[in-house]
Amino acid sequence: VNNFNLDFINNVYGEDNFNDYSQVISQLNKPLIYSPFIEFKEDFRNHKFVTVNKNGIRCNKNFIKSCDSPQGGKNEIWIFGGSTIFGYGVKNDETLPAYLDEMFQDKKVINIGSGYWYSTQERIAYLNMLTSLEAPYMTIFIDGVNEIYNFEDESVISDRIDYLYNTSSNELLKSKIISRFNSLHIVRLYKYFFSQNENVNFEKLYSKNEIEKKVLRFIKNHNANYAVSIMNNTEFLHVLQPSPIYEDSYELSNFPKDFEKISNIRKKNLSLFYEEISNKENSHLNYKSNFLNLSKFYIDQIMYVDSFHYSPVFNEAIATEIYKKIVQ
Repeated sequence: VNNFNLDFINNVYGEDNFNDYSQVISQLNKPLIYSPFIEFKEDFRNHKFVTVNKNGIRCNKNFIKSCDSPQGGKNEIWIFGGSTIFGYGVKNDETLPAYLDEMFQDKKVINIGSGYWYSTQERIAYLNMLTSLEAPYMTIFIDGVNEIYNFEDESVISDRIDYLYNTSSNELLKSKIISRFNSLHIVRLYKYFFSQNENVNFEKLYSKNEIEKKVLRFIKNHNANYAVSIMNNTEFLHVLQPSPIYEDSYELSNFPKDFEKISNIRKKNLSLFYEEISNKENSHLNYKSNFLNLSKFYIDQIMYVDSFHYSPVFNEAIATEIYKKIVQ
């Protein structure tokens, strides 16, 4: 572990937890794998604190070799979301679904989160599962942050898939050789010391009209999820997740001073996105009574372990709010 990671882990998790969380971070650092229709999912992992089965389902307990995939039926609750739901930066038993699993003692909570997933991929994954499994007791969608990452309604690897599909074998071979060459340590070292190219910021500040269109996409995806749930006699809940877009979001976080937080451009985009959702909540949501807006939810403890992934205590607090909404 380099000095920056040592500093980061000691600051965020505490020196006493260094050994555990250095393992967590290294065990989470694995490429996503291809999956039909949704394009990718989390890969298999078999570690003490990060366990993911062959179907991309993250386990809710530590020190186990694997866990069951969804079987369907009214004793299951399916939870969809991105990397915050999958639980980047925390152990198996510290994810948001894991805490809900403890609360719903008579139900089995299934973590179907994946890095970079957004509402369109969640909708497709949900519909695909319903074609082969009996509908669950409840489906919960917890999202919002990744809608800005996937602004054009394409996944983070769509461009790569398009390139592979439409490129000749000779060009692919050339591209692979160049990629291998650029990954050589000596080449990377040369670029580090001698490249005159400045880093380019590809982030874009979107207009209110552009944001509004993406909000409508977001809502329509979940209107569809709600309609399908009703047809299958499945309880439904959509949660607009907390996001570090407020002045005090990082106030209690123990990041090293040089650690990168959410950018100002992304903060402005997300702020406008969340504002537009609130504006359209009454007129466009078909499931208003099944909607929980936690965009401004906070606790007086550490909420984030990095730029936007939740701490264990924040995951537990969010899970508690969701549980209260369901059982009220």
